[in-house]
Amino acid sequence: MKKKGKYPNLYLAVGLCLLAMTVGAAVDARVSRAQKAAEETATFTRITASWTAQPTNAAAVPATDVADPRETEAAATVAPNKPYSGDFQLPMGSDIHKPFSGDEPVYSETMGDWRVHNGTDFAGSVGNDVHAVAAGRVQRVYDDSFWGTVMEIDHGNGLTLRYCGLQSGSCLPEGSTVEKGARIAALGHIPIEMETDHLHLEALIDGEYVDPLAALNKGNTAE
Repeated sequence: MKKKGKYPNLYLAVGLCLLAMTVGAAVDARVSRAQKAAEETATFTRITASWTAQPTNAAAVPATDVADPRETEAAATVAPNKPYSGDFQLPMGSDIHKPFSGDEPVYSETMGDWRVHNGTDFAGSVGNDVHAVAAGRVQRVYDDSFWGTVMEIDHGNGLTLRYCGLQSGSCLPEGSTVEKGARIAALGHIPIEMETDHLHLEALIDGEYVDPLAALNKGNTAE
């Protein structure tokens, strides 16, 4: 074996083995680092997702599983009333059953929970006439599972009123123009507020809920 050049292939094989071992070690190191980085990224992603998914306690008040989306929306969108001037009349008498509550939850006898009341309730009896508070145009008439038959009237200057709890079939058709004091429908029932017969009147100015009495230039009292 000491004789020069007797086993040239043996030296070549040993050299190739050493080279393969060096390359393999380098590849293993790179794979190991890549796997570690991937594991750290996945762990960070899971922790971040878990943190951002934590629920927030929006309101510490009891609520049923049945929630009217308009009630929830009202609490977040109540806006200051614009200064309204003009001659408006009330839609049905001056006996207020329940006032507008703004963003303050009030107890609902029908639903047995606390929720905001985004309208003013005028006491009455089924079949009573409901009148337009001012001139306007009937935009929509529809049946709602919470509010019964609803009529929306555009009274101009960004003011839209929702007359809720009307008798089905008693309403003026969509597209009708009305004058102040005109009969627009008869009073019916409100499924979500069944404790008494009443008209639930909602006022929106530029799409935001406001106190109907203030919007009708009545202050906080029905006069």
